This record gives sequence, structure tokens and C-alpha cells, in this order.
Amino acid sequence: MKLSRQSEHLIVSTLLGILLSLLFGHNLAEDFLIVVACVFGGLFPDFDQKLGFGHRNPIFHSFLIPTIVGIALPKIIVVRAFTLGYGAHMITDLDNPKQTWRYIKQTTGTALLWVSMIIVLMLFFDISFYEILRVLGA
Repeated sequence: MKLSRQSEHLIVSTLLGILLSLLFGHNLAEDFLIVVACVFGGLFPDFDQKLGFGHRNPIFHSFLIPTIVGIALPKIIVVRAFTLGYGAHMITDLDNPKQTWRYIKQTTGTALLWVSMIIVLMLFFDISFYEILRVLGA
């Protein structure tokens, strides 16, 4: 049985939210907020369709929104849960060989999705570009 893409996003982000709440949650209310934020992040990129931007719009299916949220509210567990769900959405979208960003060619779209997913994960783990360059010896 093949799951719909939305069901995949919902299941993956819910499981990641539960895992995150088990690792970092301190009480039932915080656990609930973590799971909800992760699910919201996992479903958020597809809101582009509901807002009339067209599916896989570069604004919603990129690092822009989690970057803005992460900069505005750094180091808050619910924000990290949102970025984790958002990154999970990007990862589950990558398994589609016909994956494209609207207005951008397929190969470019896939590469940009990879870059976006990496940036979202960096935001989640609070890794700066400076740290990466330092580790690489640049």
C-alpha cells in the first residue's frame, strides 16, 4: 500500500516529534508542544498550495522560512522541533525522482532541496557555517 505524500510527511514528522519530546521534553505540556511543532513543520511547506503559490514554491520548499524562524527565536526547543519537521519534509520529498521546484529545472531543484535540507538540519543542531569551515580547515 502506497501512502500519500501528505501521510508520509505527517507520519515522519509525528515520529520525529515523539522522539524529540522523549529526548528533550520535561513535562507532558512541553512534550505535546514539541510534537505539534514538529508536525506543523512537517506539513508547513505544502501550505504553498493552499495559499495559491503553486506546489514546491521556492519560498516554502527551501531554507528561507526555518532560517527566519530560527534566527528570530534561536535555541527554543519548539522552534527546533519545527525546523526538524521542516527538514523531514525536505528529506521525504527527495525520494521522488521527478522532484522539481516550481520555476526551477529539475536538477537545480533537487540540488537546492539538498542544500535547503542541510541548512535546516544545521539550524536544528545549532551548527554555524563558521564551525563547518573551521572543521574543514578552510
